Amino acid sequence: MKKLIVVARFKIQVGNEKEALSELTKLLEATRKEEGCIQYDLHVLQNSQQEFMFYEVWTGLDALEKHRNTQHILNFRACRDKFFSGSPKCDFVG
Repeated sequence: MKKLIVVARFKIQVGNEKEALSELTKLLEATRKEEGCIQYDLHVLQNSQQEFMFYEVWTGLDALEKHRNTQHILNFRACRDKFFSGSPKCDFVG
């Protein structure tokens, strides 16, 4: 089975870095427990304290689709406009 690798980037509104990091960090524990999640890591880009990135590895597209509809992701989407500039940019790798 081929793994699915996703890189999701978020640009944070200046001055909201601490609150945004708190919201993003909340996703780690719940997501890592999801079926099909192999790896789910949060990073701050070194060249910009306003850009955060998730590096995600999933067993496949089905697992990712289920993840996108979990309650913790839906809750995150409901509040993300308070902290983030625009929608996240997601790239599939490999």
